[in-house]
Amino acid sequence: DVVRALQWVRAHHRSGVAAIANLSFGVDLGDDGATIDEEVRALINEGVVVTVAAGNGDDKGKPYDACKIAPGDVAGALTVGAVSVSDAVAYYSNDGACIDLYAPGGDRSRMIESSWSSPEKNSDSEYGFDVGTSMASPLVAGYAALLAQQQPGLCVASIANAIVARATPDVITGLTATSPNKMLFLELSPVAASVPGV
Repeated sequence: DVVRALQWVRAHHRSGVAAIANLSFGVDLGDDGATIDEEVRALINEGVVVTVAAGNGDDKGKPYDACKIAPGDVAGALTVGAVSVSDAVAYYSNDGACIDLYAPGGDRSRMIESSWSSPEKNSDSEYGFDVGTSMASPLVAGYAALLAQQQPGLCVASIANAIVARATPDVITGLTATSPNKMLFLELSPVAASVPGV
């Protein structure tokens, strides 16, 4: 189902116009991860900025390397870890070199409010609270959408590179040595034009 959904998004993308897809899920690389990674790379090559939840640890909630899940291991995607309200790495957030930046994902003391959908209500105006890297990555996707709205001709790399470059450095505590100390920061100045072919 995930592969078919990613193929549908790619088939319906308007070429030459920046688009954004948030993927708040992950699978172990052995569980059809290679096929999902392949579709995510195809989306990026098509011109879609892809944000990915880094993952919420193993079945006991213990964090592990985000490079061991798909599509968090895809180099061109923006893989997002989670921090708590105190700017500490969230107790559940996966870590490692595949993470590009962190964003608020909530914790037991303060959850993230988001639009929500449930089969019972089927409403466009519903809201709910939750925690996880699945709450952090949509914040990065929203920022990417703002940049794409301002400059619809930007390529994927220009948007992704700007988001990482504009992230606030050295404010997150509790990181592993291989995780980047970069916190999402919403800077809305125009993104500089990139060199053609880069």
